[in-house]
Amino acid sequence: MNFTKLAFLLVVGTFMSVLVKAEKIGIKQHQQIHQTFVDSDFSGTAIITQNGSPVFHQGYGMAVKEWQIANSTNTKFRIASLSKTFTEVVIMKLAEEGQLNIDEPLKRYLPDYPANYGNEVTLLHLLTHRSGIPRLFNIPGWTNGKSVSPHTKESFISMIADMPLAFNAGLKRQYSSANYYLLGAVIEQVTGQSFGQVLQDKILKPLNMKNTDVYRPGQLVLGLASQYKSIAGKYSFCPDVEGEFCSGDNVNLALFMASGSMHSTTEDLTLWAQALDGKGLLRESSKTFLFNPNTKASWNVQTVALSNKPNLKLLVADGGLEGSSSMLVKLPEEQITIVMLNNTGMEYQNKAELGLKILGIMLE
Repeated sequence: MNFTKLAFLLVVGTFMSVLVKAEKIGIKQHQQIHQTFVDSDFSGTAIITQNGSPVFHQGYGMAVKEWQIANSTNTKFRIASLSKTFTEVVIMKLAEEGQLNIDEPLKRYLPDYPANYGNEVTLLHLLTHRSGIPRLFNIPGWTNGKSVSPHTKESFISMIADMPLAFNAGLKRQYSSANYYLLGAVIEQVTGQSFGQVLQDKILKPLNMKNTDVYRPGQLVLGLASQYKSIAGKYSFCPDVEGEFCSGDNVNLALFMASGSMHSTTEDLTLWAQALDGKGLLRESSKTFLFNPNTKASWNVQTVALSNKPNLKLLVADGGLEGSSSMLVKLPEEQITIVMLNNTGMEYQNKAELGLKILGIMLE
């Protein structure tokens, strides 16, 4: 057994042992946390760990509204752009293995990329959203059928390449899932395998994340929550529908493969959060790069003051897509991690406020 696999097993073994020997929080704290989720109309599942041990884990609302099936601690959810935290780690692992160089241009790895800017845009630009490539929503006809229509990888890459750059590569930062779709294509080109297979081999199987995977066309995912969008929401696109929610299961997830197609559980994502802190997943130099506040790849790294504790480092990664909403919050100095998975399209500001309230209660 090589060192990397051994390190992965140590991370998994440590987490599984603390599931059995979970620490406890006070009854008052538990009640406050529970009431905070209730007051926010949270629909989904949340887990909180402290010092590596789960202290709160609970489901809220309905996983399938039509059949009144409740969300549980085992429910699987689409995690949308939280998937990008996995893609960036795969890219960094391939760089560590010498299979790619993030400072090289996109055309070095996708020689048939149709746009001329492929010689100027580097993998680093894609990784940090500084490529200038617009968001997928800017593809002409996106809201009129192209987001649900079938496309081959080659045809979809051509659609991305047809959009003119919003600015020259490296000039500034503008978030775009197109960047990570292209990184997924690079991963497949370099390894000769599908993105899903690479993800399984390099991360999911070694970490024993049995309830996590990418979207696979036609595959039934047992225990997966349905997605719902608030009709009053900013991005609802629910014409001629009555009631509070409409279905959010109407997007072609193949178009978000490496950028937002994964599903997972709160427990699996806690394994993921702990692996990111461990020593077997990435070299320290790679982690330092990804968690640098100036990198701004998939993590928002900032300093906050909570409960009279100034200058606490806060790491946040989140996702949202067609009724799916997710957030992973880490407070390293206090060893607190929160995972929130939601199936009613909870908007970023509401998730962020909820996360900060929970952290405040945990630090009381």
